[in-house]
Amino acid sequence: MKSWLLLLLISISTSVLKAQVSPQQIIDFNEERELKNKKGMMILGSWALVNIGLSATKLKSIDPKTRSYHQMNLAWNSVNLGIAIYGFYQASTANYGLNLMESLEAQERIQQILLINAGLDLLYIGSGFALNHWGNKGEKALRNQGFGQAIAVNGAFLLAFDLLFYWMHRQDQLEFLKAIPADLRVSAQSLSLHLSF
Repeated sequence: MKSWLLLLLISISTSVLKAQVSPQQIIDFNEERELKNKKGMMILGSWALVNIGLSATKLKSIDPKTRSYHQMNLAWNSVNLGIAIYGFYQASTANYGLNLMESLEAQERIQQILLINAGLDLLYIGSGFALNHWGNKGEKALRNQGFGQAIAVNGAFLLAFDLLFYWMHRQDQLEFLKAIPADLRVSAQSLSLHLSF
């Protein structure tokens, strides 16, 4: 008798789950994540292109500090452009047909990447300030200051970018989790259904 009751409750719970989190909702959730990723990569790529264009025109500056700033800015934003192109490609070819757990794991993964990047951005900012401050001695002082300023400016942009996109992805995740029944416990590592008898 208990096994029949358990089977019935699992069937009902599965029906409730299907009714509250449809495959289309999961696809929409995945599409929204990748759309945000595409927009983010377009913003990063635009930032990079503007900086590359600006710095390319300033490379012949007579002032060594200004020249060094634009050399570092050009190098830094060449990397940003490469990341933006790769990230846009990844988001454009993403699989929207993930199941619930895979979708939540993908969402968690992008949020973790953004938080790790934000931590790295703080290191960039600190390194830029340190290079600008402590690199002001010796014959390469102006070069070090220019490099330091470029690193700090790019780190600050990336910090704002990563935190903003983390917040937007987190809001989407919280909104999506509201559609999951209260008896269903979800984390990035597990999915469990709690039944009371």
